Amino acid sequence: HFKKLLFFPVLLTIANLGYQYFAVKVLNKAIQNPLSVSIPEGSIILAESLLLLLVTGFLSLVFIRLIGNLRANGGTMIEAFKETLPRIPASIGAGLISCALFAAVLLPYALPAAYFFFLKHNGPLTVSFLFLGLPLLIPALWLGIKLLGAPLLVILDSKSSIDAIKSSFALVKGKWWAAFMRNLIPQFGWTLIQFLLMFVLQIAISLLVVFLTKTTKITPETILNNTSIVLTSLMQILFLPLTTASVVIWFEEMKK
Repeated sequence: HFKKLLFFPVLLTIANLGYQYFAVKVLNKAIQNPLSVSIPEGSIILAESLLLLLVTGFLSLVFIRLIGNLRANGGTMIEAFKETLPRIPASIGAGLISCALFAAVLLPYALPAAYFFFLKHNGPLTVSFLFLGLPLLIPALWLGIKLLGAPLLVILDSKSSIDAIKSSFALVKGKWWAAFMRNLIPQFGWTLIQFLLMFVLQIAISLLVVFLTKTTKITPETILNNTSIVLTSLMQILFLPLTTASVVIWFEEMKK
C-alpha cells in the first residue's frame, strides 16, 4: 500500500514548501529592514500559517483513516476523505481538551519556575532554560503518551472528544512504559534510517558540488541550499507513511 500512501506526504510537502518560500522571503526582508514589511504582508503570513495548520491537520487525519482502512479491509483515498470530514469537530474538540490538560499539568510549575529563573536568577539564560525546561519534560512526556491515542480514537473508532480523551487514558492505564517503548523504538528506528540516508546523500552531493564548481560557474552555496530543501522534502515524503503507520499499528496493538 506504500504507493497509495505517498499522495498525502506529497501534498503536505508542497504546502510546506510554498509557505516556507513566502514566509522566509518576508522574514529576511523584515530582518534587513523591519519597517519595510507592510501590514498586509504580515497578515498574509499569519493567514497562511493558520491555513497550513488546518490543511496539515486535516490531511494527517485523513492519512490515519486511510492507513486504518487499508489495514482493516482496504479502502480508497476518497473514502478516507469522506469518512474523516464528519470527525473534524470531534478532532478539534479533542485537540483543545488536550491543550487544556497540558496547560493544567505544566503551568502550575512553569509559571513560578519561569519567574524565579528569568527574573530572579542572574546566571546565563541557557542555564536557566535547562533548569526550567528539563523538569517539564517529565510531566509533558507522561501526558503526551496518555493522550497519544486520542486522535486515533476519534478518527478510527468514531469517539466523541471527551470519550476519546477518557479512552486514551484507559488505553495506557497500567501500560505506560509498554506504550512508551512500543512508540519510541519504531520512531527511533525510522529516524535513524532517515539520518543515515541523509548522511550518505549529503556526502554524494558534496562530491558532486566539488565537481560542478570546478567545471561550471555554479556556486557551491546555490547547489547546497537547493539540495538541502529537496532532500528534506524527499525524506518527509518517504518516511511520513512509515512513521504514521507505526503509530496506527501501536494503537491497534495497545487495544489488544
